[in-house]
Amino acid sequence: MGFICNFFGCRRRNIHVLSRDDVYDTETDDEAIESSSLRENLIDPEQTPELSLEESQCRLLQKALIKDGYPPERLTDGRMILRHYRAIKGDMNKALQSIKDTIEWREGQPFQYYPTLFDDEENTENEVVNELRSFMRYENETGKVYARSYDKDGRCALMLYPSRENSSKAFDNLRHLIYNIERAIKCSERRSLGTVDSITFIICFNGYSGSKAPSLSVTRECISILQNHYPERLHKAYMINAPSVFNLLWNLARPFIDNVTRSKIQFLRGTKAMEVLSEAFDLRYLEEDIYGSATRPFDSVEYLHTPFHTAFGENDVNGQPAAGESAVGSDTFYDAFSKHSIFSAGLRSIS
Repeated sequence: MGFICNFFGCRRRNIHVLSRDDVYDTETDDEAIESSSLRENLIDPEQTPELSLEESQCRLLQKALIKDGYPPERLTDGRMILRHYRAIKGDMNKALQSIKDTIEWREGQPFQYYPTLFDDEENTENEVVNELRSFMRYENETGKVYARSYDKDGRCALMLYPSRENSSKAFDNLRHLIYNIERAIKCSERRSLGTVDSITFIICFNGYSGSKAPSLSVTRECISILQNHYPERLHKAYMINAPSVFNLLWNLARPFIDNVTRSKIQFLRGTKAMEVLSEAFDLRYLEEDIYGSATRPFDSVEYLHTPFHTAFGENDVNGQPAAGESAVGSDTFYDAFSKHSIFSAGLRSIS
């Protein structure tokens, strides 16, 4: 129950408004903003006098971050502030601290190595890269967590199979999960042409047993990372064929989870699962365990050696590899509704 309440749920908070004097030195901050890479994303109240509360608060948070030594280039993207603000339910001071904590946490992670981790395996000079490759190969080999398929809005699905757990190393387990979350986010951003920054979790409990359950300490650490550093990244969470004990815990937790978050989580099985998933996904690209028709099993070697911004089997046709096709390049985008409508990153037009 703690997993559900903390990962998917969050308590409502009252909105606290910081004053301009608290966060904003006009000359200093305007100069910093003018030279920042996020200048085009900022809202000018003089040109846009009727700002919403959310827009006004996010602008104040931008200025506060700059004043405190967190320039825009340290953010993950132009929507990071908005995601934290929404997750904290408008508490400005907590949102500001949450963003700072996430920046510091991310800068302590080896994220810079992930996109090219398996590009040149003959290069073994970097000990950090060597260690990352080693644990990633082992953790990933069973397909317990990986990115596969997209919904009709171009949002990537992160597949989780608890029954495929193959490791008891808590630290490596968490790093593997984080790698795949980061990869799924990049897939969503690319596939949707930058219009989507969230992902969908599909958790399949087929074959699950209590012996595969993580320890309480691992669960708590996982909850902390997901809740604090990936706010508003969850679009939907589909729990497929969850055991009865899990459904019982969910029913106990429901009254304590707000309506918006609650609406994102669905427990599915049988015909209902097929109906719901078919509304969001092309079932040809989902595995048979989750009511799809893709029969090709997960291939870890293939997955780790395809570009970081692509999901497994992305070029498959009817769930099988297409002869002559290769993974999409960094300069190629797909239309959210059809893999056969290819967009140029430079021209943003159908080729």
